[in-house]
Order: sequence, then structure tokens, then C-alpha cells
Amino acid sequence: MNTIIFDLETTGLDVTKVSIIEYMFYNIKTHEYISGFVNPECEIPPEVIKIHGITNMDVEDKPVFKEHIDKIMEFIGPKAYLVAHNAIRYDIPLLYNELKRNGQTPLKGWKVIDTLRIARTLYPDLKNHKQDTLREKFKLGLNNNHQANKDVLDLGVIFCNMSKGRSIKELYKMSNEFTYTRMPFGKHRGKLICEVPDDYIKWMLGTDIFYQEEDLMRTFVKAGKIEIEKE
Repeated sequence: MNTIIFDLETTGLDVTKVSIIEYMFYNIKTHEYISGFVNPECEIPPEVIKIHGITNMDVEDKPVFKEHIDKIMEFIGPKAYLVAHNAIRYDIPLLYNELKRNGQTPLKGWKVIDTLRIARTLYPDLKNHKQDTLREKFKLGLNNNHQANKDVLDLGVIFCNMSKGRSIKELYKMSNEFTYTRMPFGKHRGKLICEVPDDYIKWMLGTDIFYQEEDLMRTFVKAGKIEIEKE
């Protein structure tokens, strides 16, 4: 089963609206890769260009995403672990949305591993778990970050360090069963989950926080701080 590390650069942050403008997929076993620029058929906002440095001129004469699909699907294959940083909340929804918009269904044999979740589990004492922070931890350069090729190759090094003494199945389980040990934000940030006051959790239930932070909801349910009514 292939293990594919990938990264996507886009026209923005909203996965339901943005378009892919660059991608790289890297097979960690064979060291083969594919990459490419994509014409998003829309303007790239200036504030986004400042992040990844990809301009409208870079992509205006490139193929649209539909013309890249066959190459991507063939490279990933029918069964694969897809590995990305913040995969579950960003890269995977974005990739799947682009595929569906172009008439291609993501394959059931694809399994997702989110290195952000794994980092939060393995390195709880880091100041945060952004990829740049992990680069610092593993002494990787910070130049040219937020470009798909650099992000993928760096994540390959990070993932290999995460994998030491652990099977791919263990990492997949760690990613998909992730729960917080400490409150990640707000006025109770840093407190153990069991120490977060019930009235604060009740207040959060009246907001849209848990719709944005499904991991946090699952954490409080597993800790017995929130009860889910069974139908």
C-alpha cells in the first residue's frame, strides 16, 4: 500500500471556495513524485501571493485542474495512505472538493494520516504544532516555505522522525483517534481537559466552536464532559 505525502497551494483558505494552484505528491517508499502548477481560472488575491509567492503569471498558461486528474489518480493508486499536515481540516477536503467538481470520486481505498494530529500527540510541549515549528525541531531550513515541493520534502523528513518505532497502522490510528490532553485555546488554554470548567464547556456548546473544532468536541465526549444523546 502506497504512502503518499502531499501538499497543495491554493487561492485562499476556504476549502469550499478556493482552487488549487500547485501540488506535489511524493511516494515515500519509491521516492517518485509528481508536481505541477494549475490554472485556477480566477485571480489569486494579493494577500495570498504574499504567503506562497505564486503569482497569476505563474499559472495563467498552465492546464486547469481537470487536466491533471488522471496523472494524480494514477500516481496515488487505488489504495494509499495520504499524508499531509492539517490534512483532515484542509488538504483532504480541498482535494476531494476539486475532484468532485470535476466528476471524479475519491477512492474508498485512500486512508488519511494527519501529521498535525500526530505532532500534537507526540510533542505536547511544543509552543504550537505548525509545520514551521516542526521544521525548527528537526533543524530544517525555513526558506521557501509554503511552496508545495519544499513543504512535501520537509514533511517527509518530519514524518520519518514520527515513524521511528511505529508502524504505519499505528500512525493512522493515532491520527484518526486523536484527542487533546490540554485545552488548545481560550481563557483556559493549557489546562488539562478534565480541569476545564463545566460552565465554560456549556458556553462553548452555545457557540459554533464545536462545529469548527470537531477534535475538541470528540475530546470532551471521550472525557465524559459532554454527553451525546442517543436517538
